[in-house]
Amino acid sequence: MRIGLGKYFMTGKVTMSATPVAVFPSSLNLRGGLLIKPDSGNTGIIYVGDSGVTFNNGYPMQANQETFLRVDDVSGVFMIANVASQKAAWFAV
Repeated sequence: MRIGLGKYFMTGKVTMSATPVAVFPSSLNLRGGLLIKPDSGNTGIIYVGDSGVTFNNGYPMQANQETFLRVDDVSGVFMIANVASQKAAWFAV
């Protein structure tokens, strides 16, 4: 996981496979929400959800799609991928 800090935002990247991975491993209070964008080189599908996310109940995202989640704490957001070593960037505000 790579993390960049700003005064009013935080960015990072996460790599995942068939086991749910937290976007950020600890509590991080947000004012606006979380933008997630799967890497352009991904060949599989990333699924976004809570700690119980699966291929059947997660929100599917393909390479270069983005979605914004209105959440106040990023620690409850998890991702899983149907192909190993898939990546996603995130931007928290």
